[in-house]
This record gives sequence, structure tokens and C-alpha cells, in this order.
Amino acid sequence: MCSVGDDGLTLMECEESPVLSGNTCKKCQQENTAEVVLRKKDMYCKNCFLVNATHKFRAALGKSKIIRQGDKVLVAFSGNPSSVAMVHLINCGLSMDTHKKLIFDPFIVYVDEGASHGLSSEKRQSMLRDIHNLLKDYNIPAYSTSVDMLFNNANNERISIFPISNSMVEKCGVLEKILAEFKCPTARQDFLKRMRYKALREAAALLGCSKILTSETLVDTASNILSNISLGRGAQLPYDIGFCDSRLEGFKVLRPMQEYGSDEIEYYNQFYGLNSIKDYNSEINTKPTNSIQILTKKFVTDLQENFPSTVFTVYRTGAKLSIANEDNDLNEKCSLCQGPLDTSVIESSSLQATQFSSYVSTSGPSGINSNVTPSADTDTKINLGSNEESCGKKKCKCKSDNTLTKVEMIDSLCYGCRLILKEIGSADHLPRFVKELAGSSNKLKQMRAEIEDFLL
Repeated sequence: MCSVGDDGLTLMECEESPVLSGNTCKKCQQENTAEVVLRKKDMYCKNCFLVNATHKFRAALGKSKIIRQGDKVLVAFSGNPSSVAMVHLINCGLSMDTHKKLIFDPFIVYVDEGASHGLSSEKRQSMLRDIHNLLKDYNIPAYSTSVDMLFNNANNERISIFPISNSMVEKCGVLEKILAEFKCPTARQDFLKRMRYKALREAAALLGCSKILTSETLVDTASNILSNISLGRGAQLPYDIGFCDSRLEGFKVLRPMQEYGSDEIEYYNQFYGLNSIKDYNSEINTKPTNSIQILTKKFVTDLQENFPSTVFTVYRTGAKLSIANEDNDLNEKCSLCQGPLDTSVIESSSLQATQFSSYVSTSGPSGINSNVTPSADTDTKINLGSNEESCGKKKCKCKSDNTLTKVEMIDSLCYGCRLILKEIGSADHLPRFVKELAGSSNKLKQMRAEIEDFLL
């Protein structure tokens, strides 16, 4: 890296890793006991490191005071090192003394995403067996589900969960057809991330859980900060990287592993003899420039190895961001990611410049000279997939044709999700819950416009 000073650019030298022999633990001050080196300078003995790692996890949950006694909590498990460490920390907390024992009821859920990465049914079934072997020693109920089920019209796009011990792989060709429409790996990966969170929320609803624990680490959070800004998702940044994601009523997504570095996770799993499974994402996405997310993750991982304090600074900077007027019920939300809409066009804004550039590129000379904004499919009707003819109220005479124009669908999406829709092509390929939310949002806009003159 380079630093800009009074004398111009100065090359910053990487710190050399200290030699462990003859070093003293930073915590207990005992000589020749250091077995762990963090941030290239802090040395700890094994016992002090494990005590500190456990305290960091419990403090992250305790200081927020979000989880109450008796709460049902869904624990998202993927089999990667950080999720393995999180489940072990929870299991240890449940078996502690009374005054230190964790007070919530955990349920582990594994979301199978193998179909979205082109894995065969045999490979996915093998991964389910590996997940079961990792969790069989824990006294925590474990279930599995699949992203495929969100696109299965037979079950009304409501997922099912199965005990991890007897889960079977169900193949759905709808998801594969949708993913085949994507030409940009960045938008494809962003879409799959939104679907995974949707599957977790559906599973949480089935289990009666109001909280969801995920295992994003320090590197993951710093990568999400940079990639979100690159994807035009700055308005959703506090939700996507904050400790608590409260964008959905009735659910909170918590990230208690945010301050754990990759080296801490590695040492913790090594000392307890914890195994993990290979992430199939690494098998599919082998090129570092395959997407913005992968390229950013590689950059932050290299930064963590050579300049660990810089990664922590990126994380701390992002953690200070907050949402303005978060509790305002009138705030419109994106139908896909449920984040706040950030598409209000302001004069001389970057969004206006982007829209004008897109308009010029697609219109051509004839369109530019016209006073009417051209669009080949603005009047295209999108079926919402519902057969209801009214809102169901006896005294209400409203009726709906259960369709949306593409413009109305676009208006219900944030800037980042509009890029996803652009890749998919047809809005009919979106999951039905997205189209239903877009329809509800459009009706609320129409209602608000009708009564606007009567509001004080």
C-alpha cells in the first residue's frame, strides 16, 4: 500500500510476523507461553485467547440486549469455518453455569444453494451428509431447506424444512432457468444473496423464530461495505453490514461474529479440533475477477494479511452509518431486498445522470429529439399470480386486474435491485412474493394519491 504525505507517495512496508519463541502472553504476562499471534503484533497463550474469543461472542449478544430469555433464534449454518465456530460457541454457552448460560433456544438451519452453483444432486446430497456429521455432536435441533423451494409453484413458493438427518435434495428447474438469464456474475451473486436471506426468513417463520444469527466475519463485513458501495446499495449499507438488520417487521438479523478476524476463527477451530467443509463457491468461482463481490473479497483478504488494522478501520467506519427516519412507517421499501427505496431523482444527482445516460444509449437520435420518453416494454403487463378480485372487505368495491406494468414494477425496486431486474430481462421471472409486494406497493401509492388532498 501507499501513504500520501508531505513528501508525496510513500510505500508502506508490511510488518514481519514475530517469532514465537521466548515471547510473553499479552494478557497473563507469562513468558514463553504465546501460541497465538493476532494482527501481527498481539501475542496470547492458548487459554487467554479462548477466554477472549468466548467473551467477545457473548459481549456482542449481551450489549445489544436484543435477545431476551426464551427467544427462539435461528442459527444460519453453511459449514464454513466461521459458522462452525459460531455453533460451537453457542453450544458451549448453553452448557455453562446458570449465571453464564445463554438464555435463548437455538435452531440450526442449513440452506442448500447447490443448484444455483450447478452442483449435481449427488454432490448436494453428499454435502448434506457432511453437514449432518458436523452437527451430530451438538444438542441443538438442526434442519435444512433449499433456495429452490422459493421458485416452486406447487407449494405456493413457501419453503419446507426437514431435519438434517433425513433431508433429501429436491431439484427445481425454475431457478436454473432464471439464473441462465444472467450475463453478469455480479448481479447473479447479488440476486442469490437476496434469495438466501429470504429462505432464512421463511424458515424462521416456520420455526417461530424472531431472531436470525449469521456468521459474517470482519473480512466479510469489510468486503460487503466496499462491494455494496460499488453496486449502488449505499442506502441499504447500515442494514447489510450493521450488527442488527431490522428492515423486516417481526425479524431481526444479528451478526455476532463481525469482529472476528480470519486468523481468530482459524485458531479457535484448531484449538477445539473443529472441522469445516469446503465452500462450493470456491469450486465454481475460480476467477478472482468473476464478480465485484469476489474481487472485493480477495482484495480485503490480502489487506487483512498484510495490513490488518486497515480492515478494522473500514469495518468501524461502516458501523457508524445509520438510517434516517428508520421508524417511519411511510418509508417505501424495495419489493426484492426490503431495503429503503433510494430512487428519488434529485436535480444534478448521480442517479439522474445515470438514468439520462441510459435513456440516451437506448433511445437513439430519434428518441432524443422526441418529447416522449420511449420504452419498448413500459406497457407490458406482469401477472401477479393471484386470482383474487378484491381486497376481501365486504363493503369495499375495489377490484384489481392483478397485473402491473413494467414501469410500476421498476418503481417498486431500489437502484441495486433494478440492476438485477435488468439482467433477468422479464419481470415474470421474479419470485411471486416480489411481484405481490410490488402490487401492494403500487396500490398504496394509488390510494395515497387519491386521498392526498384530504390529508392535513
